[in-house]
Amino acid sequence: NILLIGAQTGMFIYSTFTIIGGHFTIEENTALVLATALASLLQTLCQTMFVLDASRRSCVTPEQIRRKPGREIVTFLLVTNLAMWAINTLEKSRAESHPIQLHFYGLWAWTIITHVSMPLAIFYRFHSTVCLCEIWKRAYKIKPVYM
Repeated sequence: NILLIGAQTGMFIYSTFTIIGGHFTIEENTALVLATALASLLQTLCQTMFVLDASRRSCVTPEQIRRKPGREIVTFLLVTNLAMWAINTLEKSRAESHPIQLHFYGLWAWTIITHVSMPLAIFYRFHSTVCLCEIWKRAYKIKPVYM
């Protein structure tokens, strides 16, 4: 849990600097950058709360084992986090792939921001994928009650 929350700071840093750069840049195409950064910020916040909650849950009744409630969303998040991990690893780690932020912050500042925040963001996506895989495996088994 601490690893997930710690890695989420990379997503917060990256999204916050993207929002600031997109808001104060005097260009016309910043609305999409702002919307993407805000959506990423909201998505990671909701996903972290979901993972922290779902990692503590398990099935109680045979009906829940049969229906497996919530397994679809866990599978969806698992696949999308794996895809976002690949995108962040292969494409977004280069400073040149973000011209609006590069124009606002300058080459050196934006390079430092991405080199600090992107490794944490990449780790967040990977660790979220692993946590969701564990939830997918363990949440739908009845855990014994010890008294």
